[in-house]
Amino acid sequence: MHVLEHAQALELSPSQQAQTQALMQRHKSEVRALGAELVAAERRLDELFRTRRATPDTVSELTAAIGGLQARIRASHLNTH
Repeated sequence: MHVLEHAQALELSPSQQAQTQALMQRHKSEVRALGAELVAAERRLDELFRTRRATPDTVSELTAAIGGLQARIRASHLNTH
């Protein structure tokens, strides 16, 4: 995004701008999907506690999944850079 904001100062060609825009669109699409999965996993975890069905195993399983999703979101961001 920062590259696109400074495209003129960086003297990007139209092709470079288009490639950067496509990269950002792919990143946003990926992160939106991962974000939706993250929200769903957090809701499942909340539901376990709300309904008093949380066990050490289910909490460990869901928090590991949540951590993995957070890592994938961060990796996507960093790899886009």
